[in-house]
Amino acid sequence: RDKMEAMLTWWCQQHEVRYKQGLNEVLAPFIYLQAPEHEDPDAAPSDDEVFYGFATFLKRFVPFFDTEDFVALECSLVFFRWLLLYHRPDLHHHLIDRGVTPELFCMPWFLTLYASKTPLPLVLQLWDRLLERAEPAFFL
Repeated sequence: RDKMEAMLTWWCQQHEVRYKQGLNEVLAPFIYLQAPEHEDPDAAPSDDEVFYGFATFLKRFVPFFDTEDFVALECSLVFFRWLLLYHRPDLHHHLIDRGVTPELFCMPWFLTLYASKTPLPLVLQLWDRLLERAEPAFFL
């Protein structure tokens, strides 16, 4: 906990932003890589490597934390709504008719790139695939 707090404080100070909810959930998988139960504890990343990986990952894939506004997040929610309407109009209309907007169920996922409310092994698999594909980030 102390390590996470120190890294988050340092990141916020570097970027001159206040802490935002969800930053801890993005950092947690990076700190997990240091856990002693991995096969080769000597290969675990250092604190500096964890921090650098976290900061680089945020900058490329989760730009919402870097500013005081959430314009990119708002755009992603609008884009998702259109994708849902295009690919699954029945589901889109069903949700809208019941007052369930993408903001209600997508916000934590988009804000943390699925780290929130997703089992850690699945998050690691998703992020590995994202990094392996080396596709350009959506919000560049």
